[in-house]
Amino acid sequence: MNTPASLGAVGKVTQAPLPMWIGITPVFQQAATANPAATASDVTDSTGGTPSGTHALVDVATDTWDNEKADVENNFATLAAEYNLLKDDVEANNAAIDDLIAKLKSAGIQI
Repeated sequence: MNTPASLGAVGKVTQAPLPMWIGITPVFQQAATANPAATASDVTDSTGGTPSGTHALVDVATDTWDNEKADVENNFATLAAEYNLLKDDVEANNAAIDDLIAKLKSAGIQI
């Protein structure tokens, strides 16, 4: 049956597992939520710029080339720093999710 719920033998509604009827592989059948072999490298900032402490890029419309060059370098440094922070957060979250799923599976809980 292609519906999420059907009438049981005694007249009560039984709920089919949601992933089964919408075509998604349930988490308990997946090896991991994230690909543990997937890696990303940090961006190496060689610009000599200083990352923004406020996560903001600066306008490059200044009056001299030296000022504009410094602003561009600072913007690239900010982007590199932000990318590295986000990458590290994603990797840590994926590891935590995979660990939680493994613990739930070992406790016999299928999600």
